[in-house]
Order: sequence, then C-alpha cells, then structure tokens
Amino acid sequence: SLDRSPGSSPATVRGDLLQYPLPRLLFHLLRKVFTGVLELGPTPEGGQARIYFRDGLPCRADLPSMEDVLGRVLVERGVINHQQYNESLQQLSMGGQLHGQILLAMGALDEAQLVDGLRLQLRRKLNRLFYFGPATAFAIIADNHPHGLQGEATRVRVDPLFVIYHGVRNAFGPAQLAPELEKLSGMLLQLHPQFTSIAPR
Repeated sequence: SLDRSPGSSPATVRGDLLQYPLPRLLFHLLRKVFTGVLELGPTPEGGQARIYFRDGLPCRADLPSMEDVLGRVLVERGVINHQQYNESLQQLSMGGQLHGQILLAMGALDEAQLVDGLRLQLRRKLNRLFYFGPATAFAIIADNHPHGLQGEATRVRVDPLFVIYHGVRNAFGPAQLAPELEKLSGMLLQLHPQFTSIAPR
C-alpha cells in the first residue's frame, strides 16, 4: 500500500517506481479521486516531471522534454501548417499568452481542435512516463491547484485506464510485466460483458 514516508508532510506520500509501478500508481489515484500533483524524478533528461490530477484524472503534465510542444503536435496532426506554427512562436516569444490562445486568436484552429490537440499532447507526455526507470522516485502531493478549472482546460482530462493500456503496451517488456502477472497466477479472469465497447483504444 501507499504509506506516508517518515518526516514527510501529512499531505505527501513518497516512494519509487520499483516498489509501486506507474500503472498501479495511476490506478490508485483514479480510485482515490485524487486532486493534486504527482512528481516524478529525476527524469531521463534530468529535472522533475509534474502531473496534475483533478478528481482522479490527469489534466496537465509538465516535463523537462520539449518534444511534445503543442504547436508541433498540431502540425503533425495536420491541424495547422508550418507557417502558422512559426508565426505563433514569434507571438509566443513576446510573452503574456498561452500557445493555444494565440492560435485561436490567429484563426488557425477552432476551440474543438484546440481541445483535441491539448488532449493528444497530454496523452503523449503521459506515455513518456512509462519509459522512466524503476529507480525513479515519486511524491504524491494533495493540492487544490488551479489547473483544469477554466476555459478549454476543463475539457482536457485523460482517462487513466487509456493511459495505462497504451503505456504498458508501448513501453513495458517481460521484465516489467512478469512480477505483476505472477500475482494473477491461479486466478480466473473474466472480461467485462461490454469489453469491446469500453476497452481503451
């Protein structure tokens, strides 16, 4: 079970991914309807990853890596072109506005496309967490942060079951799967009656 470490704040739980692998960690936070921050680090690039949850669902992820910046995600999806992307970066460098809001003001996309892009960006960032090594430390910090409360951010939340399914499928090998599957030895497993309609895709 997840226990508070000695000397930590009453609202903080600490551990590492060896003793509590990421899939179980995400599922635990979903069941607890957790609102707060999951910190992981050091990351492969150095620094900390911070995942913000609201009511058990990830709503924002801050990673040191710049691979999943919003504009690049939208270009890859064909939502905006390179000229719009470069123009938005110029405005972004002036400060004062979020990238998505700049693209909206430019007329490069509509709000539904922005929400879809932000959700895809979040899923990509969360998928990267599954490549973190087992020695990666984590801290779970209960906190009523401001993320996911206003504008399009209220619609940018990701189902942890979707994240777990794709993260395990993409990043885990026999070494990570064997200890978890061993716990199911001798058990009878049954698929949910509506499995084909509710399975993450």
